[in-house]
Amino acid sequence: MMRLRHWQGAAVVLACCGLLLPYNPVQADVTAAKSQTPQIKATDVALTPSGALVGRVFTPNGKLVDGATVTILQGDKVVTSTNTNDKGLYEVPQLKPGMYQVVVANQGAPIRVWSAETAPPAAKVQADLGVGKVVRGQSCPNGCPDGYCECGGGAFFGLDVITLVTLGAAVTAAVLAGINQKDLDDLDKKIDKLISP
Repeated sequence: MMRLRHWQGAAVVLACCGLLLPYNPVQADVTAAKSQTPQIKATDVALTPSGALVGRVFTPNGKLVDGATVTILQGDKVVTSTNTNDKGLYEVPQLKPGMYQVVVANQGAPIRVWSAETAPPAAKVQADLGVGKVVRGQSCPNGCPDGYCECGGGAFFGLDVITLVTLGAAVTAAVLAGINQKDLDDLDKKIDKLISP
């Protein structure tokens, strides 16, 4: 009986140690975006008469993003990559019609590219992409210029508030379980002394 309780105590201690280890999420990159299957319908986009794909990158509050890296994927293959200019515009020359995914800041959107002559009437003339995510407890060392934030980090040791509360509750529960276990062990010893002749 005592051995079982010692094993249980050791399991609680190991679980707490696992909770206390720093959380280092794998940094998502274009490779992670490749593995995601699009869950939304592809947007039809018409190429310019010269065969270029054009578009804009903007933040959730509508500000255009200067210098964002735009990657064009076809399946798992990177077709090309470019950067936005100071007006948030990008251009990919000589793109062939087909299905692509536009990826900016680890966020992607599926598009169906058409030549200017064969594009359906509802096709858009630009492949615009809104970027920026809301992360609970996010803090950037240099702030978020123009509301565009790609940095990680968090309130404490890179953890957001929800994770901190969960971690605090788990550690508190482990401490209380340890105290309870010690009290049970003391009670078992007293019972063993009373029963034994």
